[in-house]
Amino acid sequence: MVMEPRVHFREACKKTKEDRDRERERGKSGSSIKFETLAKALQVSVTSARRAEARTISDRVMYARNQQRALTKTTVAGGTPITEEMACELRQVVFGTAVAPPRGEWLRTSILFNTPEKENAFGLKTPKNGTRGLVAVLQAFVIKQLLFEKKDCTDPPEELLKPNRMKQLDAITMAMAEILWKIAEQTTVSQNKTEVSEKPVVVMVLPQENTYIQHSINYFQDGLTERLHVFEFTELDELQIFIKRYLYLAVPQWGMLSRNEIGFLYYEEKLDDQSKVPGSRLKTPALPVWIIFCNGHYAVVFNTNRELLRNYHAERRFDLVYYSPGGSTCSMTVDTSQDDDQKLELNEEDTTSNTATTVEKVIHT
Repeated sequence: MVMEPRVHFREACKKTKEDRDRERERGKSGSSIKFETLAKALQVSVTSARRAEARTISDRVMYARNQQRALTKTTVAGGTPITEEMACELRQVVFGTAVAPPRGEWLRTSILFNTPEKENAFGLKTPKNGTRGLVAVLQAFVIKQLLFEKKDCTDPPEELLKPNRMKQLDAITMAMAEILWKIAEQTTVSQNKTEVSEKPVVVMVLPQENTYIQHSINYFQDGLTERLHVFEFTELDELQIFIKRYLYLAVPQWGMLSRNEIGFLYYEEKLDDQSKVPGSRLKTPALPVWIIFCNGHYAVVFNTNRELLRNYHAERRFDLVYYSPGGSTCSMTVDTSQDDDQKLELNEEDTTSNTATTVEKVIHT
C-alpha cells in the first residue's frame, strides 16, 4: 500500500517532464517558422527595392530630363557631291562670280515667319534688303497657299491669314515646291520643244560636313558651296517631302509666257532697261496677289477676294493690303473710277507718306 503512491508520483513527474520537453520543442519550432517568414519577407522587400531602383535607372536612361540636348543635326544622306565645274557655274548664276566671296547676308539670312496666330502671321521677314527680292516671291506664293489653295474652305480670310506654326511650315513648303516645279516645267519645255512629254527635273542642293572643292584662282571658298550635295527630283510629291524636311531656298526668274497666278509690278524713277518692264501676264494675274518692286525695295500687295480680277464691277473699288518683308504694313482702298490723283485712299492713319507714294506709283503702272 505504501509503494503505490510513490510509483504514481514518479510516473506523474516523468509525464510532466516529457510534456515540458514537448512544449519546449514546439516553442523552438514556432520561433524558427517565424524567423523564416520574416527572412522571406525581408528578401522579397530587398528584391522589390532593387527592381524599383533598376526601373528608375532605366527610366532615366530612356527619358532624359533635357531632351533638347539629345537632338542631333540631321545628316545629309544620298545625293552626289558637287563638282568644281558645277560649283563655279552655280556661284556665277547666283552671285555673279566664283572668284570673290558672296555677300554674307545671303549665307546667314534665314526664312522667318512672324509670330504664329498673331497679326501678320502670314508674313515673312528679313532684316537685309538684299534678300528681300527672294523673300517677296516666296511671300506671294505663301499667301496664295493660305488663301486660295483650299477651294472648299469656309474660314474667313482674317483667320486664314493668322496661321499656326504647322500651317506656316506647310505653306512655305508648298510655295517652294511650286516655284521650283514651275521653273522645271518651263525649262523642260524650252529645252525639248519637240518632246514636251518628258518629265521635269528639279535639282536641289544641301550642305554636309565634307569639303569637295579647294580654294584656287578659279574658285573662292565661301564655306557652303564646296560642301553641297546635289539631288534630282522628277516627282512633285517627292520634292515637297524633301523641301518640308530641309526647307531650302530657290532662285526667282523674270518674265512669264502665260497668265500667272501671282502678279508682279515694277517701278523705277529712271528705268533704262525696258526688258525689266513686266507684261500684261504678270500685271493681271489669276489671283489678286502681286509682288512689287519699287526703287530697290520689294513688298507684296494682295486682296482677299479670289474673284477680284474676274469681276468688272469688283475692280471699280477694292481694298489692298500692303506688306513689306521689313515689317511695314498698311491697308488702302483703290477707286478706279476717280482721277489718277484720287485713286488711292489710305485706311491707316500712321502710314508714312513715303510708303503711300511708293505704292501709288507702283499701282499706276
